[in-house]
Parts: sequence; C-alpha cells; structure tokens
Amino acid sequence: LRVLLAELVRVLRAHPQLVDLIAMRVLAGPAGLTLAERALAALSAAGFSDTVSGQLAGHAMRTAMALATDDVVDDSGMSSAEREEHLRQKRAMLAALPGAQYPHLIACADSMTYCPDPDEFFALGIDHFVAGVEAMAARR
Repeated sequence: LRVLLAELVRVLRAHPQLVDLIAMRVLAGPAGLTLAERALAALSAAGFSDTVSGQLAGHAMRTAMALATDDVVDDSGMSSAEREEHLRQKRAMLAALPGAQYPHLIACADSMTYCPDPDEFFALGIDHFVAGVEAMAARR
C-alpha cells in the first residue's frame, strides 16, 4: 500500500494543476485500473471487507490529492511572486496571533507555510495514512 500510494503521489505531484482531472479519470485506463486493483488486493489481504477496502482506496486517492495540492508544495496555480506573497501573508497571519491563546500555531508558523524538503513532506503524509490503515488492520 505504501509503494502504491507513493507512486500515486509521485504522479499527482508532477502535475498538481491536473489533480482533479486525474482523479476523475484514474479508472479510465489500464495504469489506473492496475493501481486500484493492487491497492484493493493489499487491503483485502489485510483482512478488510470489500466495502472498507473500496472506501480506504478512495481515502488513499483523496490523501494523495491533498498532499499534491497543499499550498506549501504546490506552486502551479500562481507565479513565484504571487506564491511567495501568499505564503508570506499566511505566515504573518499565524505569527501575529495572540501568543497566550495560540502558542503552538505561532511556533509552527514556519513549518505550516514553508516546506524545506518536499520529499520529506510527502513521505510523512504517506506514512501517516499507511500507519492508520495498519492500525485498523491490527484491530481486526
């Protein structure tokens, strides 16, 4: 599942502006069908029912979409200057919050607006999803 999700993220990450179109058409060709079949087989082998396997496969797709289009890594919809200004404003808004009320948001303002290592960002998101599926499988 981890390998399949990483491959999906790799493809979506290369074309974040097309994520919605890719998601709508992923099952329209042999590559997407094979990817989905392998994911469903892995989930079935982990003991999930067909219903839950289908739902988890859908969640995996939405997770990959969210990772590929997160504003800290996706600059496809704006110029470099526009993106920098967007992220600067987002960071400034977080940093200006009342410290007593939002100390964690202020402390994490940089990591919530700038991504020094996109590969690490994507790996963390994939690990998070897979760990959840593993925990669910272990409870079965």
